[in-house]
Amino acid sequence: PLDGMNVWDTLAEGKSSPRTEIVYNVEPFRGAVRQGDWKLIWRTLIPTSVELYDLSEDPYEQHNLADAHPEKVLALQGRLNALGRESAKPLALIYIANVGLAHGKPLLASEIDVPQTEVNPNGHAITDEGISYPHKH
Repeated sequence: PLDGMNVWDTLAEGKSSPRTEIVYNVEPFRGAVRQGDWKLIWRTLIPTSVELYDLSEDPYEQHNLADAHPEKVLALQGRLNALGRESAKPLALIYIANVGLAHGKPLLASEIDVPQTEVNPNGHAITDEGISYPHKH
């Protein structure tokens, strides 16, 4: 679980933080998490993207290392999936689920202005169990 931590000694006395992880965002269609120096940004909408940065070497996030470190990508995606399973479902998704079908076809969320009505069988799927992706990065 994502529990709070006592960081008083860090604030008051300048001691090291007990926190080793920063969760920036966890939503069904996107998420970002930092563990140590590694930061993952994962967008699952059309088009999908995975970004991985070593913030100790690249603090401005200019060099995406996702292809060079697939094991780190999978580990951080696993963490985002675990956090997503623990989270309450966003109200917007509950609303979309209750709307049903548009003209007999599913209306998919996308990053472009025209709603997509075709499902890509090789694409990402978002379920109550987390995000499934067909190709490992």
